[in-house]
Amino acid sequence: MKPTKLGFLLGLSLLCSLSPPVLSGVERLANYLCKDYNDPCLLDVEPGSCYEVHFRFFYNQTAKQCQIFLFTGCNGNLNNFKLKIDCDVTCHETYKNPPLPSGDKRKRSLRALATKNLATDWRLTTLQPGRLRQTERKETLLQRARRESRRQPLARHHT
Repeated sequence: MKPTKLGFLLGLSLLCSLSPPVLSGVERLANYLCKDYNDPCLLDVEPGSCYEVHFRFFYNQTAKQCQIFLFTGCNGNLNNFKLKIDCDVTCHETYKNPPLPSGDKRKRSLRALATKNLATDWRLTTLQPGRLRQTERKETLLQRARRESRRQPLARHHT
């Protein structure tokens, strides 16, 4: 590579590395202006322009549900999910805003529900003194029976 080209590339990389504060403002503005295009649920179905056949799911805003379509393998958009559950979790209102139990006026997110369930599962699986889960209790009894059977010699019948 010629020294002039190398110098130009070095200068360009230096300029780009010193200008992130300006670019971050541009990025924020672009995100604000293009927010409708960042949400896959708001996009129309795009089958693509190739000749392959893939069954995929897209969110239909009119029907308010995920539906199947044929994706041709390239040039699609973000409203293209391999699994129906991925489409549902991303776009369906039930998953975006889970229903509130009666008497609870606060809004909850899916993350809050997952955290609560994780905490409940953690409480169930942590050992507390004097308390064992049923499966652990059975396992402990089996281990004790095996240990005791090893200690005691088998009774021999003398004939």
